[in-house]
Amino acid sequence: MVGRVLVVGGGLTAASLASLLRGAGVQVAVWDKAGRPGGRFTSHRRRGAAGQVDLGGQFVTASGGYRQLHAPHYAALVAAGVLRPLQRRSSLQLGEEREEIGVRAAQAGGPGVSLKTRPVSLDHLYFEQPEDTRDPVNLVMTDNYVAPHGTEAIVRHFWETAGVKVQAWRPLEELRPAGGEWVARGGGVEEIFDCVVTTMPVPQLLGTPPRPEGRIEGVEELLAKNPAVASRLRSVEYNSVFCLGLFFDRPVDWGRYTKYWPSDDMIRYMAVDTARRGHPAAAASLCVQSHVRWAEQHLHRTKQEMAAPLLEAVRRLLPDMPEPAEVLVHKWRYSQTSRPYPGHPGAVLLHAAPPLLAAGDSFTHSNFDGCLHSARAAAAKLLEIIGSK
Repeated sequence: MVGRVLVVGGGLTAASLASLLRGAGVQVAVWDKAGRPGGRFTSHRRRGAAGQVDLGGQFVTASGGYRQLHAPHYAALVAAGVLRPLQRRSSLQLGEEREEIGVRAAQAGGPGVSLKTRPVSLDHLYFEQPEDTRDPVNLVMTDNYVAPHGTEAIVRHFWETAGVKVQAWRPLEELRPAGGEWVARGGGVEEIFDCVVTTMPVPQLLGTPPRPEGRIEGVEELLAKNPAVASRLRSVEYNSVFCLGLFFDRPVDWGRYTKYWPSDDMIRYMAVDTARRGHPAAAASLCVQSHVRWAEQHLHRTKQEMAAPLLEAVRRLLPDMPEPAEVLVHKWRYSQTSRPYPGHPGAVLLHAAPPLLAAGDSFTHSNFDGCLHSARAAAAKLLEIIGSK
């Protein structure tokens, strides 16, 4: 009987997985390298002042065949006020280049969003303020949602449901088998677990350059016994992007909620602070994200080096923008999966005894539904292992 499970990571997959395992009576510990759980759904806050901005996920779209399967999750999040259906005037931009794994997965035969079916990808929408609130909404998108309190609130809701306290500032520094158990070291502390589930991006799991935090020492030795799995893991690729969070001391009327810039060389989109979406005239922060192709050309540069050129590009596109009171710059080295693990299994068993599972969007696709799918797959595999002991 597996007694204690370590889940590595504090994002949506980990939170959903912890909730499923606790519901099945499994004892769960969670380590996260960051100071606050959320992963790529973390809401970044302004230093010493009110204000936040989401630099990772901006919207949630119920995609493909997941719509019915995950309907209870969407309903619960809407009932809790964590999600709000997005119903705004919009215009479809079919000519824009798509850089979203949900679309690529669909084109490859996996779950995702197709160009020819609804809901349309959010990559192709302008969300504008209605000129007259009495006007009928041209396109009602009940399959798309916004997080009125920030996307981090989605992950926080799952952690609260799981009843698990995330141990922050605990990167998984080393993992080694010993006597049928795992010895895990993180933050200078060692603990023993019966099973480990990692949710970090696969390139980070393998420790490929640039050397990330949380590298598992000896993982190559573990995979040497299964070269087929090792080859599939090495095939996983991620997009990278640079982001800006711009904070303002006074209300700014942006005139629209989100705008994509498909023809610009640097800027992919800008979006108002999710916590104030619905009251755009009061928006005091702005998320700016670069194009993937531009970020890939500058992967060798630090986020600090990219702050000035990104801000200059924003001023070019928004010449009337007031001077921001604070500029936060972020580099998502692993933003979205551009090539997931073949077959989209959701989770993969890397080591049988003691069990080591790898989960996360590396094994599905980078959106809300993909994370939930991965959590379900990992929970099923783990509970099968527990039941066989």
